[in-house]
Amino acid sequence: MTRDEENEQLTGAVAKKESEALSVALHALLSSIDKNRLQEVGQRVGDLNHRLDALRKAVRAIPGIDLSEHEQSERILS
Repeated sequence: MTRDEENEQLTGAVAKKESEALSVALHALLSSIDKNRLQEVGQRVGDLNHRLDALRKAVRAIPGIDLSEHEQSERILS
């Protein structure tokens, strides 16, 4: 496996981890709302916002993510 492939695999794993953490944060927020625990809702929204930001950064770190669909197709075919 090349260094680029290892880096891509690692950044993909980080994005997956952040996606899972985002799911947990969303579930916690919905649980607080469902149980009418309004004091927790503000904190849960903050946690969710933090997780969304972390996921955005993880996705942007994936090599080639900023390439257009055409550029990606050309890269795959080469």
